[in-house]
Amino acid sequence: MIVVRSAPRSAILALVLVLAACVPPQKPISYYNLAVLGGEKKGDARTARLRIQVREVSLPQYLDRSQIVVRTSLNRYTVSDSHTWLEQLPAAVARVLAEDIGARLGTPSVYTPSQMVPYKLDYLVDVDIFRLEPVADGAVELDARWHLFRGTSRVVDSRRLRLRIPVTAGEYEAYVAGMSDALARLADDIAEAILARRKGGRSS
Repeated sequence: MIVVRSAPRSAILALVLVLAACVPPQKPISYYNLAVLGGEKKGDARTARLRIQVREVSLPQYLDRSQIVVRTSLNRYTVSDSHTWLEQLPAAVARVLAEDIGARLGTPSVYTPSQMVPYKLDYLVDVDIFRLEPVADGAVELDARWHLFRGTSRVVDSRRLRLRIPVTAGEYEAYVAGMSDALARLADDIAEAILARRKGGRSS
């Protein structure tokens, strides 16, 4: 007869503890979101009545992911599972741009691509972002082109903006703050173009 004896509970517990000690602890996940920085209000009573939509925001596909992407060299990037976006990046960029533009012009009627527009629009804005990324050596770089439309198809202004903003290297919170700063400066550029048209007497 073969007798099978169970191991003592103390031995099983010791084995479990040893195995648990061999498993490295998981790093906690930090979540980040882009911030609306507002900025100086430069509008007046006329711009307060403007209705604008940030109609389209395009980003490189490699940035459209839940993890934050950091460039470490000209052709190399790192992706950290421990540092992720709280909101989908294209939606966050559109939201921040819309709110920042509205704050500068003094109008509450600046809409994102996903929002239903209840009124006839004065302007549409399309933004092509070629680069919006933290750089490991301590910077955030933005390269974007935007188009301002009067109506749905007539382009009345188009510009390209390139920025390099110094931030603290290796700090993800600083990286995200730098990205928010870059978008605020992009909103400045767009708002100033709209202001120039209104103050110059060009309602078209």
